[in-house]
Amino acid sequence: MNDVFRLGAFGIGDAIERLLMYLTDEEMKSYLSKPRNGFDVLFGLGPGGSFRIDRKFLGARAPSVMDKVPCPVVACDAVARFNMSLPCEHELRVYEIRRATA
Repeated sequence: MNDVFRLGAFGIGDAIERLLMYLTDEEMKSYLSKPRNGFDVLFGLGPGGSFRIDRKFLGARAPSVMDKVPCPVVACDAVARFNMSLPCEHELRVYEIRRATA
């Protein structure tokens, strides 16, 4: 989450693409895919899908999630650009991070 908010906080306008690449193993895939953990809506996005990440989203997660976010929370939209299952039970996700406009 910190990387999402850091990308969203760039103050140089929309002249750049803010891309987040996330490579994970089977253990984290399992955690991120479980609806009870609340990240499945983001991790399960297909290309072109988007999801708002903001203080409200974080507040609904386990308290340990918010405790690990030391940077300012800037509302962002994560737009899925790419997802793929890789060998050895790895998963790759690429999101474009856009600062929320409304």
